[in-house]
Amino acid sequence: MIKIFKKKLKNCDSYNIEMAICNVLIVAGVALLIFCIVYWIINMCNKIDSGIIIDKHHTSAHLTPTRFGFIHHPESYTLTIKGDKDGKTVEYTFDCSEEEYDLYDIGEEYPKEEK
Repeated sequence: MIKIFKKKLKNCDSYNIEMAICNVLIVAGVALLIFCIVYWIINMCNKIDSGIIIDKHHTSAHLTPTRFGFIHHPESYTLTIKGDKDGKTVEYTFDCSEEEYDLYDIGEEYPKEEK
């Protein structure tokens, strides 16, 4: 079996290997894109207006280097709430302002009732 593999590997030229790597990367990229779209659709279907804060996430502004320069990613704040929708418990993640982010802690009711 090893001899057959070595023989086939010897017959491969670098072009075929590069094409195989490109194909794998394209398939992986398409799979990641599909996963992101499905996640976004599920999150939007779970949209609720109130619930309990179960997660908070802050991302600092940063630059990502690319082949043609840099991509600027602004600072972002997200909250994840858990609540009921149509008799089911769902989670919904959404962007918020820094002020709103600082106003809530995990375990608190969203939105806060005004007194």
